[in-house]
Amino acid sequence: MKKVILTLALVAAAATSAFAQFGIGAGYANNAQKVGDADPTTTNGFYVEGSYNIPIAGEFSIVPGVRYTYLGKSNTAATNIAGINIGGSSTLVEHYIAVPVMAQYGIDLGGAKLFAFAGPTFSYGLASQTKLEASVAGFSADKPIDNYGENSVYGRANVFVGGGLGLQLGSFQIKGSYDCGLLNRYDSENITCKDNQFRVGVAYLF
Repeated sequence: MKKVILTLALVAAAATSAFAQFGIGAGYANNAQKVGDADPTTTNGFYVEGSYNIPIAGEFSIVPGVRYTYLGKSNTAATNIAGINIGGSSTLVEHYIAVPVMAQYGIDLGGAKLFAFAGPTFSYGLASQTKLEASVAGFSADKPIDNYGENSVYGRANVFVGGGLGLQLGSFQIKGSYDCGLLNRYDSENITCKDNQFRVGVAYLF
């Protein structure tokens, strides 16, 4: 009996793999980070991802994937005190790797397919750096800060829950999604820091 069950499981796995589709995609990424009661800080960038669509039943499928996201933001300020020009700027750059696991359902429109997806995404910060630069009367200096450095309270890990909609034309997809961060990025009981992300992009299925 065990051999029969194992054989059936292998056949089912092989059948599923035969209809599964690998995809690659890229697009625009936006992250809104809210710390305490302050207005959200917005960073913009791009993402690239790979996904694997595994059919389950009918138009329902599970789509795990791996996504890399780059986010950045720059601020500048300048003033003149007693005839001396004083300027400053800060540049934030962040790199993330994430593993989304989406449940997806499609509706055949005849020549196109409308699909919706939802599920969790597990995210991990690879690097986060803020570069501060100041200039006074033509002289300048800069200082990079590792936001994940020693004694930092800024955490790397996060878990998102969200979903989105897309349209598939042949092997091409256009899709948009929105995710809400569940974890406090600060290791603090007094301050909360949470991220929400929006993405829109295209993908190609093989």
